[in-house]
Amino acid sequence: MDGATQRSCMADELDIPDTTKLTDSWTKTSVGDYDRIQRQSSNTIDIVWQYSDKVTASLSAQTDSYRVTLPYSWHNEVSTSVDDSTITVTDKDRPNYSLCTFKVSSDTNAGDIGNSLIERYQIGDTPVQLWATRWAFVTVTAPSSISAEDAEDVTELQTGDTVDYESLISQIQSGDYSGLFTTDEFLKAHITVSSLS
Repeated sequence: MDGATQRSCMADELDIPDTTKLTDSWTKTSVGDYDRIQRQSSNTIDIVWQYSDKVTASLSAQTDSYRVTLPYSWHNEVSTSVDDSTITVTDKDRPNYSLCTFKVSSDTNAGDIGNSLIERYQIGDTPVQLWATRWAFVTVTAPSSISAEDAEDVTELQTGDTVDYESLISQIQSGDYSGLFTTDEFLKAHITVSSLS
């Protein structure tokens, strides 16, 4: 197609929560973990990529009172468990190390630098808290609690692989804890806690 144009993006970039709202001129094709929704008009092909229902379901967990939606980068990397009103997310290969925990609580205790309250959500009448252990800090301050390799892998998931782990460890060892908050920023930006309705 001479002079053809192809435009492509993820559905969430277009704020299209439900691709069924696209007009009939679009066709949908399943491609592994994605659905490709496209249309052609003259010399232009528009393509919208969306994670498949299977992927979306694997990144969601719920209790009787709230739902958690996890980052797409965690697909096939994490396991979730639900115990009454608590949701725990662990590294799939390292189930002893929680990436984060959600619990119904209005407690004002914020923990400490190693294990902290990251965010509070109000879901109707239900107060939900997001907690996380900062494993990079733990490996420096209590090295017998977690191996350096496990701490690195878990920290990469907790931060969306946005930090240089060795640099972070050096920072912590020198008393500079500022890099630890990359975990908080990633979790706040990429996790959604919502009502069931």
